[in-house]
Amino acid sequence: MENDPGDGPDDWLPRWLPPLKASVADAAGAPVLELGCGPGRDTAVLVGAGLSVVALELCATRLDEARQRVPTIERRIGLQRPAQLRQQL
Repeated sequence: MENDPGDGPDDWLPRWLPPLKASVADAAGAPVLELGCGPGRDTAVLVGAGLSVVALELCATRLDEARQRVPTIERRIGLQRPAQLRQQL
């Protein structure tokens, strides 16, 4: 995983994080569903903000990158393929 100028979160995230956190608080701490988490840049910001996140990604390589970026992934986030998620529901 290389560090490059595009290694930070998406531009929209800092602007939308406060209302997202307020919505989660209103929903009794319900998890945030992140579809297409990619290498986990935004996932790391969401988890770092104290949100519970379920992140989905189809690409195994991107999942590995996200797991490297968010080392607490087993406790704080579930990164899995949609078929695995269906089995848990």
